[in-house]
Amino acid sequence: MSVTNYYRIEVIEDILKALEEGDLDKLQKLCKKYSMQYKDDYDVQQVCSEIKVFAELGNHESLEDVKSRFREILSTDRTR
Repeated sequence: MSVTNYYRIEVIEDILKALEEGDLDKLQKLCKKYSMQYKDDYDVQQVCSEIKVFAELGNHESLEDVKSRFREILSTDRTR
C-alpha cells in the first residue's frame, strides 16, 4: 500500500465515522478540510459535494447512498 493510499484510507474512515455518527457539523468541517487538502481526489470531492447537498436539503436517502459508496471505496482502497 502506498503512503498516498494509506492517507486516503484515513480520510475516508474519518468521514465515514462522522457519517455513521450522524454528526453534521463534524462532517462539514472534515469535508471542508479534506476538500482543500485533496483537491485532485475525485472520490473525496464527490462525496463531500454530496454531503454539502445533504446538509442543505436534509435528504436522508442520499446520505445512505453516500455511506454505501464510501464503504465501497474504502474496501477497494484496502485491497490495493
